[in-house]
Amino acid sequence: MTARHRHTMLVTHDMGGLHRLFDADRVRLGLYLFFGTLLFASLLLAFALHYRQTPAVFAAAAAELHWRPAVLGGALLISAGWTLTRAAGAAERGASATGGMLLTLMLGLGFLAARGWEGYLEYQGGVLPLGQPFGYDGPHPLEALRFFHFHHLVAVLHGVFVLIALATMLPALTGGDGERRLTRLRLAGGYWALVEIVWVADFTAFYLIGA
Repeated sequence: MTARHRHTMLVTHDMGGLHRLFDADRVRLGLYLFFGTLLFASLLLAFALHYRQTPAVFAAAAAELHWRPAVLGGALLISAGWTLTRAAGAAERGASATGGMLLTLMLGLGFLAARGWEGYLEYQGGVLPLGQPFGYDGPHPLEALRFFHFHHLVAVLHGVFVLIALATMLPALTGGDGERRLTRLRLAGGYWALVEIVWVADFTAFYLIGA
């Protein structure tokens, strides 16, 4: 067997392992998208059904939310999706994608910080009953508490999904260049698409409801 033949066999074996790796990643992405879509669609549907029962109460409760950190977080989240797309485009052209990936990570962490700021403001306002009594002063506080339960549950779960999406970028950041990095960036883009869509639905349901 010639050295060239042995080299060809090694490359073929490595590519087979690479395809199996990416096939497994695609399966995980499919499960993530399926269960994520099912989870958030169920929560938002349940919220909509409760809203139909007490629309005025939920609208009054929505007025207690802090839209500034929410808008800031949304802008950071959408910007992170844009920089991730740019990084994938750079990798496809054979250019360096490291800067774009690092910027995406920073923007994603900035979104989580904005969520934390929002949660702190809600805690200070008494509408985040975490180790303290529910301090809502609006009408029908028991019904309003359901609104805040939905809001906080969706916010926490969305934050978890953002962390998962950020974690999927780490192999692309440390996985070298070429086709491997490009494929991992495209997979990360699939994870990121869900958190962007959920944020739009979240903002529409909870922050625009009072309008």
